Amino acid sequence: MSAGAGENLGMQLSQLEEWLKEQPRNPVLLQAAGRLAILNRLWGKARNYLEAALEIQPTVEGYQLLGSLLEELEEPDQAAVCFRKGMQLATGETGRLRRAGV
Repeated sequence: MSAGAGENLGMQLSQLEEWLKEQPRNPVLLQAAGRLAILNRLWGKARNYLEAALEIQPTVEGYQLLGSLLEELEEPDQAAVCFRKGMQLATGETGRLRRAGV
């Protein structure tokens, strides 16, 4: 990534953060900020934004992003939880085997 591209990503994140001051519980803005923070390699900020977005509105994409970030942070158990929650959300399944007729 060139210096110009990184600077542009930083400016985009700054703009999103301004919008979040006005709409702090907007899950779309929070997830977008998390994605931009990942691209800027701001792991802690990305994690906070993604966790906040998922708390407000769980999405498959949000769980995938957070799971991938947690893998990057070498937290495989937490990443697996996120991936499982995303899959359960995508399929509507609870992830538990039914006792009768698995």
